[in-house]
Amino acid sequence: MQNHQLYLILDINSKFLKALKENFVAILQCIKTSLGLQLCTDFHNLFTIYAIDTYDIYQLYRSGENSGFEYNTEFQQVLKTLYDIVSKKGVDDVWESKIIKCLSQIMCRVNKDRQTCKDSKITFITSQFFQLGQESYNKYLKLCTHASKEKIRLDLLQIDIQAQSELKQDVLGNEGLKLGVQLTAGIVHVVKQDKNFNKILAELLLSSFNPGDIYGFYQAKLSELQYKSFCSCCNKVTNPIAYACSSCLTIQCEKSHATKQCTKCNNYFHNVS
Repeated sequence: MQNHQLYLILDINSKFLKALKENFVAILQCIKTSLGLQLCTDFHNLFTIYAIDTYDIYQLYRSGENSGFEYNTEFQQVLKTLYDIVSKKGVDDVWESKIIKCLSQIMCRVNKDRQTCKDSKITFITSQFFQLGQESYNKYLKLCTHASKEKIRLDLLQIDIQAQSELKQDVLGNEGLKLGVQLTAGIVHVVKQDKNFNKILAELLLSSFNPGDIYGFYQAKLSELQYKSFCSCCNKVTNPIAYACSSCLTIQCEKSHATKQCTKCNNYFHNVS
């Protein structure tokens, strides 16, 4: 029970991050009170929200903490509308369309330009493989369809290095797993303010959905990774497979490959062949 930790990461492009912080709090609150509300049933209410950017790292909000911001009138109305959807229209409406439409509208209002929202994405990450029910998973897939229409990408990443792929197929179903892999691409970045979360992301670099393989969970190919952390000695990575230090997330380079140790903090890399 204590092993099922869910992280929801909202990754927004740089231009959008220049908006006022209260707008972000409103957006993340929308996720927490709607989409997150439904997921928490399966995850024992262990739910943490982060906001990050592809190039510059931010940690803008965590659930359960007082953000210190007050919502402006526009976003108060958005939250009220979203609450009405959750309380009156049921789960399916939230999963299938309303939450994505709401988030898209907020992003466009802040940016005043629809095109600046096209690279935004929402990522679900768990610290262990979780028994996501088939009904919930089907709703997630429907949500992905609506998200793509609104130029928002949804990723489902699971951190479970030891588990066998056969287990995942039993839980999600073979076809569901294939589709989940197809919908998942890329790796999120370091949230530098939280060392424990850094370790989780380091594991994620080692074990993620590989879009090129429909049956297993393997190390992500370097060409498919998105990150800014490079090795501290040569700032160059030539390995076909990327590994990261579990302590500082330094990416393995030629020098560290020879010693099996991180060149920055001297910790040993995990699963280095």
